[in-house]
Parts: sequence; structure tokens; C-alpha cells
Amino acid sequence: MAPRPKYSDTRNKLAGNFNRARIAFIKIDLDSAITFTKVARIAEDAEIRDRNIANAWKAHDTVQRYMAVADLSREDVAEIENKILRLKAALVELSHSQK
Repeated sequence: MAPRPKYSDTRNKLAGNFNRARIAFIKIDLDSAITFTKVARIAEDAEIRDRNIANAWKAHDTVQRYMAVADLSREDVAEIENKILRLKAALVELSHSQK
């Protein structure tokens, strides 16, 4: 019979899996937010436009909260910060085009 893994080994493995999932969620949420801004940009209906802008901001805020607790590599930080900059630029552009 194989020896049982130590509790700390199992815990560390689960923590690593959870962190990888959190990082994937952050990246996917940012991609979704950028898509929301693209939909908002081409929407002819003001309600659809406003809803997509609000969804993009909600995703942005969620990403900020998750980034505070994620263990990110330098590569992850660079990729995520690049996406955040793209998202913020799109949101600024949308806010200027609404006026």
C-alpha cells in the first residue's frame, strides 16, 4: 500500500491549484471586460452601451480585488497590467464619446 501524502503536501498542492485558477480567472475577466467595451463601442442602443460599460467596470473592480490576494509571477503581472491598461484606455475613450 502506498504511503498517504502528508497533510501539508496536499494543502500546498491545493493552494497552488487555487492560485493558478485565480490567475486564470483574472485574465479571463479582463478579456471579458475588454469585450464588453468593444460591444459598447458599436452599440446603437444607449441601454446596451451603458450596461456593457457597467459590466466592464465591474470586471475591472473584481480584478483589482483578486490581484491583491493572488500570488503572481512577473510574467502574469506584466500580462495583467497590459490588459488593465487596454481596458482603462477603452473605458476612457467610451466616456469621452458619450459626451
